[in-house]
Amino acid sequence: MGIQNDIKLWDQVQVRVLDVRLISFATHEFIRNYVLPTSAFVYVQGRGQVWLDEEVWTTSQFLLLHGGKGRRLTL
Repeated sequence: MGIQNDIKLWDQVQVRVLDVRLISFATHEFIRNYVLPTSAFVYVQGRGQVWLDEEVWTTSQFLLLHGGKGRRLTL
């Protein structure tokens, strides 16, 4: 799909924010195997690795991910 198709799709979606959680970590702190209670957007600011089940992303500044209900998040 191209970006134009993505934009058309997102223009049709209704999003309702149900919960906002802020978790801050010091250097070398982490959270392991947090099960997402619902679909979630995960915004990471800083440097590190983010795991959603077996998928891994490395960030050096910021990262925005979407994870579905039941996926395991490790930061």
